[in-house]
Parts: sequence; C-alpha cells; structure tokens
Amino acid sequence: MVDQVCRICCGCSSCAQVCPQEAINMEADEKGFLYPKINKEKCTFCGKCQEACPLFHDLSTEQFDNQMVYAVQHKDSQVLSNSSSGGMFTALSDYVLEQGGTVFGAVIDAHGVIIHAEASTKKERDKMRGAKYVQSKITNTFSMVAERLRQEKVVLFSGTPCQCAGLRYYISHLGISDRNLIVVDILCKGVPSPKLFHDYLEHLKLSDDSSVRDISFRTKQDGWKKSQKMMVCFSDYCYENERKNDAFYRLFMSNLALRPSCFSCRYVGRRRESDISIGDFWGIKDFDLEDKGTSLVLINSIKGKECFEKIKHVLTIKKESFENASKKNITLIRPSKKPEALELFWKIYLEKGIQGTLEFEAKDLW
Repeated sequence: MVDQVCRICCGCSSCAQVCPQEAINMEADEKGFLYPKINKEKCTFCGKCQEACPLFHDLSTEQFDNQMVYAVQHKDSQVLSNSSSGGMFTALSDYVLEQGGTVFGAVIDAHGVIIHAEASTKKERDKMRGAKYVQSKITNTFSMVAERLRQEKVVLFSGTPCQCAGLRYYISHLGISDRNLIVVDILCKGVPSPKLFHDYLEHLKLSDDSSVRDISFRTKQDGWKKSQKMMVCFSDYCYENERKNDAFYRLFMSNLALRPSCFSCRYVGRRRESDISIGDFWGIKDFDLEDKGTSLVLINSIKGKECFEKIKHVLTIKKESFENASKKNITLIRPSKKPEALELFWKIYLEKGIQGTLEFEAKDLW
C-alpha cells in the first residue's frame, strides 16, 4: 500500500519503523530524498504501514479553540546567542530534562549528516539547537520514543510538521499512551536534499582529509535580522559567507532543492499535529530592539498550554495575533511555491553535479 503514496511521501519513515516483518527500508532516490522501499518477499500485506502513514489519514478538522500566538525571547543572553531565534526550544527542553525526561531532535554528526538523536543531558541537547535546513534521518527514533513512553518518561520530540505527524500515527497505532509526550513542530518552508547538502560540503572542503567540526546555518554574530551568515567549520579551516552569497542557502530559499512533497505540504495553516509550534517571528516590531532573536510560538493543545505555563518564568512574552504572525511567515498560509526552473535545476544537478549548478549565474536558476 505504501507504493501508492510514494509520489507525495514526506519521508517520515513511520511505515518502515512500524513494519513487524522489517520489510520496508528507507532508500534514497537519485536526488537524495528518502522513500520507502518494500521487500515484497517479506511483506505479509498486514496493512500496518498504511495505518501508521499520516498520508492515509485525513487531517483533523478539530482546532484547539484557545490556540494562542506569542512572540517569545529567552531571558538568558547566552541562550539567545546560541539559538537561531528566541531560545524557545531551549526553554522547553530544559523543562523536560529537569523532569528526568528525554529530548529527541536533529543534530549534525561528524560527517555533516543531519540525524535525529536522543538527549538526556543539557550538553547533549545543545547539539540540537539552531536551525538545520536539511531533511534529517529519523532511522529508529520513533521506536525509541515509544520505548521511553513505555518507561513512563517525559519525552519531548521536535521535528518538521510531517515528522511530527508520522510520530503521532506511529504511537497511536501501537496503542501507547501519549500522556507524557510533548510534540513540537518547527515551522518549515520545506526540506532540501541531503545528497545535495553533502555535495555542497564536499565542494567546500580544502582536502579530502577534512572532517566537519561544526555547522551553523544562521549565525547571529552581527544580529538576528541584519546579517546572518552560513558557517561550516572543518578540521583545517572555517568557511563563512553571507546567506545571500552562499550557494546552498540560495538554493534553499529559491525552493529549487526542496523535496517534491513540500510543494503540496498538508501541514500549513492553523491546524497543527503538534502541541506547540515554534519558528522565527519575522516582522515583529517594538519587541526585540537589540536584534537578538524572537521565537514565534503557537500553543496548539491543552498539553501545550500547560507546558508553556510552566516555562513562562524564563521567557519574555508578548501575546500576538495569528494574522500578524503569518504576515512574514508564509508557511502559516500555504506551501512553498514550485519554481519554474525546478526541472532545469535537477537536470543540471543530475548531469553535472554540484559544480555544474554553481557554474550558472543566479539569474539562470532562481
């Protein structure tokens, strides 16, 4: 059954993790996007993959009647400097860790690959801070979340809206209580190809022996709004460039490198699959006068509201309207627009690689 929805598959991997026969593997296509591959010799047609796949379910028509919108900034200046926006993720994860709980989020490994990992300490959690503009590998994260819930631990899961939806249906299918699960989606315009990002890193290397030490998709050295930079630190040097001049960031912002399903994303608007949604509150005025970063926060459930109440003391908060929040955040209104040059871009990339795409002037591609 999974084959029927592969065209619009978001790559959440819920189907692969729920399969009792281990008949489904997530495999990359030629562009580097992960899709489910079914081993038909192992498949027993039990239908569990269909039950766990969010694309086989209609979006809930229910909406939290008291959904609230806030502009938020952490009161700790050090937290702000280490966060892409206002430090809301740190406030949430600190609360969970202090309850003896565990946090699941995206980190960057030593090879520059974005993966989902588990953190039980603040030091481990710190690797999850910051925006990451690449689709993460979920691997067996959902099953790990399920195990922690069985152990009655408080669990925070953060990910893209589609990953959060996949986790919701996975946990529901297993019949496990989600009482201790806090789901946080990251407002997302779409996810670029991991393969393209890998090729980009290889292009930046000065030598084959270089290893990745750190990546920041958006540094705030010169301010949150004014000038953000892409920074990649290898073992032998650090690359740094303004976002507008960085090739990968331009590809991301132009939508050329996005996963096909992102152009028809279901997880936009006010109905969310998460308890809390967080992102950048672009366009906020008279709040962040020192340009340190502001988080946009949507409280989507009673559980989300209860959690928010418990962390408010570490935050500076301003109540806002959804209309104001969505003015500069298009993902709250509609999916990202498919660019006219999309087919041309992938044709060039598949034929000539990352170097081929860089040989063209920006005006030719976006």
